Amino acid sequence: MPAQTGTCHAQLIACAGLITFLVLLYPPFVNAGNANMNDPAKSCQPMQPGWLFCEDFEYGNLSAWEPHNPGGSLELLPAEDKLDQEGNTALRVRVPPGRSGKGLRKKFKMNDYKVLHARWYVKYEPGFDFSARNHGHGFRAGDPWSPGSGHRPKGDDYFSVRFEHLIEADTNRPVNYLYVYYRGMQMDCSDPEGACWGDHFPCMIDEDYYCTNEKYRETVLPPVLEHDRWYCVELMADAGTPVDNRKDADGSLDFRVDGRQIGPWEDLWLRTHADVRLNSFWLGLFHHDEHSKEGMMFDDVVISTQRIGCGNGPVHNQ
Repeated sequence: MPAQTGTCHAQLIACAGLITFLVLLYPPFVNAGNANMNDPAKSCQPMQPGWLFCEDFEYGNLSAWEPHNPGGSLELLPAEDKLDQEGNTALRVRVPPGRSGKGLRKKFKMNDYKVLHARWYVKYEPGFDFSARNHGHGFRAGDPWSPGSGHRPKGDDYFSVRFEHLIEADTNRPVNYLYVYYRGMQMDCSDPEGACWGDHFPCMIDEDYYCTNEKYRETVLPPVLEHDRWYCVELMADAGTPVDNRKDADGSLDFRVDGRQIGPWEDLWLRTHADVRLNSFWLGLFHHDEHSKEGMMFDDVVISTQRIGCGNGPVHNQ
C-alpha cells in the first residue's frame, strides 16, 4: 500500500504540473472551459452544447486567431459599457487609410460544416463613417483562395456570407444586411456568364434593377445603426443540398440584430458539390476607399452548430 500511495502522489503532481504548463502556454485552452465562472466579463463560461469556439478577449492576446491583412490596428481595450460588465475587454479594429482592410480569421481545421451559427457583439466608434463603402465579416465555405469580387462562384469552389452595413435608400439611414457570393447570385450580374457582384439580403437598393425578386426584399427593416452602442448580432448559414440547378436548391441564410429576426432567405443555390462546406469565420472590416479613422469594437464571439442567442444560457429557435 505505501508503494501505491507514493505512485498516486507522483501522478497527481505530474498532472498538476502538466495543467499549469498548458494554461501558461496556451491561454485559449482556458477559454475552452476553465476560467473563473464568477467573472461576468468571461462570457465563454460555461461552454454551451454545440459551441465550437468562443472568444471573449479577456486573456490579453489573439493567439486563437489568424491575423488577416497587414497595417491598421487590432487593440484589446476596456469595454465596461457592454452590459455593465466590470473589467470587460473588447477588440477594436481600425483600418489603414485608403483602400484596405483589417481583421482576424478563425479556421476550423478539424472539421467543416453544412450549418453554422455565429453570435457576436459589435459597436461603431463615435465618428465612424457609415457611408464609406465597406465589406464586413462572416462565414466562408470551401476554398479560401478562390477569386472573390466580381466573379460568380462555380458551386464547387466556395461561397461567402458577410454581415455588412449600407445607407438604406428610402430612409437614408445606416442599416445592416448580408452580402453574399454564391452559385445562384443574380442581383448584380451584367453578364450571366461574366462579371457578378454579391447579392444583398434583404435587398433594399431598389425594386426595378437589383431587387426584382420580391422574396428577397425586406419584410422587416433592420434597426437603424447608431454610434457608441453595442448590438448583439446572430448569423446563420445553411449550405443546403449540393445540386446542379437552381430549382432544387434549399440553402438558407438568416440574421438577427438584438433578437430581431430579419430573414430567413431560403431556397438559395449556394453550392453544387458536397465538399463546399463552412470552414472559417472572418472578423473585421474592409474599406474600398477613404473612410474615417474610427473603427469598430467586437466582443463575445461564439461559433456553434446551433443558435446561440444574446446571452450565455440555452436558447430556443423561434
